[in-house]
Amino acid sequence: MAKRLGDRDDLKKRFIPEWSPGCRRLTPGKGYLEALIQDNVPCVFDDMVKVTRHGIVTADGTEHKCDILACATGFHVTFLPHFRITGLGGQVMQDQTTPNVYSSVAAPGFPNYFVVNGLRGNWGQGCILPSHEVHIGYILQCCKKMQEDGVRWLMPKQDVTTQMNL
Repeated sequence: MAKRLGDRDDLKKRFIPEWSPGCRRLTPGKGYLEALIQDNVPCVFDDMVKVTRHGIVTADGTEHKCDILACATGFHVTFLPHFRITGLGGQVMQDQTTPNVYSSVAAPGFPNYFVVNGLRGNWGQGCILPSHEVHIGYILQCCKKMQEDGVRWLMPKQDVTTQMNL
């Protein structure tokens, strides 16, 4: 892993575990670490304060522009992120009193919001890795569709989400 990260000591400190392979977390797959060291891939580890139209703002006030935002929250399985998410019509995800998610991946009223194995996910129902692969595959299909067809935003319909959660 150290070789794959090259001269990036900051990334080595964060990504190379201090325990044996196979304990606690998997070794990143081919291409993952290599992607992190590309010139056009900034890795931001500061606390995120808000998401803007063009990217994110971190606690130090810096706006980081991005096309796709991937947040790794660790093993925190509640359905509400710790940062404020405002959707269509000004609705705030944290103000919801009941979970309203489609296949544990997306939420009506919150365009372009995707989560891997969120609420109603495969927690405790067997191996989590195949579930993650399916969710990530679905999210990538959505991103590809948006990119190829010029779709600006995407979200599940409320009636379909309600039916799914019966």
